[in-house]
Amino acid sequence: MNVTLDIDTSQFAQSLQGEFERVRVPCQTAMAEAFREVVNANLGDNGETDKPEWSGLSDKYSKRIGGRTQATLRMTAAEAAKVGATAELLYDSTRIQVTNPEFAVVYNDCEYAADHQFGTNRMPPRPFFPISGGDVLPATTQKCVDACEKTLMEVLR
Repeated sequence: MNVTLDIDTSQFAQSLQGEFERVRVPCQTAMAEAFREVVNANLGDNGETDKPEWSGLSDKYSKRIGGRTQATLRMTAAEAAKVGATAELLYDSTRIQVTNPEFAVVYNDCEYAADHQFGTNRMPPRPFFPISGGDVLPATTQKCVDACEKTLMEVLR
């Protein structure tokens, strides 16, 4: 026995598309917030699980600051204040923009953010955006997916 069902799914598809549009921006915003949290955590001492590695200080600079090999070890109060102000400015400059339902943008508008992320001829990279080779690092990707799933469940209740 064969039974052929001819079901018109156009109404269901329209309903599903409406639900998708309803959750798109909240999910993108949640993922962007999760990404920004990782970026800002990477500016602190602890960072995230997949925080990009920072190079040690150059020999020349290390000698100039008393033989230290890392920027955070045994700083004077003045040095710590300067580094703290730099990290705070970078932290406070991480922004999210969701103006298009297709994507969200996380960026840092501090004037030296790119120098910090990619390095210069005078400073090695000190990356705080969790990317490598143009790809988001795995633990960060998972945090963003988790944030999206949580938001999806909240919005669809």
